[in-house]
Amino acid sequence: HVTVVQSKLPFDKYGFAMKEYLISRFGKGRWSLCADIDELFDYPYSDVVSLSSLLTYLNRKSYTAVVTQMLDMFPNRALSSRVSQNDEFLKERYPFYDVSNIARRDYYRGPPGRGSCMISNDNIKIFRDGIRKTYFDVSLLLTKHSLILFDGSVRHRGGRGLHRVENARVADFSCVLYHYRLVDGLQERITQDVRNRGDNRQYTMAHEALKQNPNIEVKQDTAQKLNSVNELIDNGFLVVSDEYKRWAATASRRRRGGTS
Repeated sequence: HVTVVQSKLPFDKYGFAMKEYLISRFGKGRWSLCADIDELFDYPYSDVVSLSSLLTYLNRKSYTAVVTQMLDMFPNRALSSRVSQNDEFLKERYPFYDVSNIARRDYYRGPPGRGSCMISNDNIKIFRDGIRKTYFDVSLLLTKHSLILFDGSVRHRGGRGLHRVENARVADFSCVLYHYRLVDGLQERITQDVRNRGDNRQYTMAHEALKQNPNIEVKQDTAQKLNSVNELIDNGFLVVSDEYKRWAATASRRRRGGTS
């Protein structure tokens, strides 16, 4: 049950417009997950909470958007210049992450009234920077809203893509987008990005850093190896409410054959 839609328009210029078209064509009144080709989506307690159960929770609480935090993943070695032509097990090949340089600030609600968002858990923050700030000295917004129910009122805000939304009831837990940007072939990809978007500081700074250190090794003493999405709750990268914890506990008992 997959529909593939293709376009000959350049993605760099029309990528977001393409997403908006797909949502308007297929996603009205439905939950849509908007993930880039180098992102993998995961959520707290996904080992016991099925995707259908997750959506049931969101619908019962009348939420219309979920914060998804980008987490850069990388290997325990210097990045190779090669570009693999084969499918790879990304989680096994790039299992490390580093949250030591992530800046946090309060969630943006917007002005009262039209266009504002309701955040259901004040512990959810807006994230910036991270490991790419450490190595490339660029300030990056890591917080997205990639899981959204397009109910006719929720919309993306001010040309910021999925990073900011309006008129949303934001869920009381956050999810993660494992981001596979710091992977083999990075130098070639950054060079191509500079050719396509040379005025973008993010790409020019990264390109200069890679020229100076082409065999960059990202993993430092502050890095951690990812074993389970739930450890991101323990170290504060992801946030869950007590109510969502109880939902997960009930789902776990059901999986073990117990009563709810």
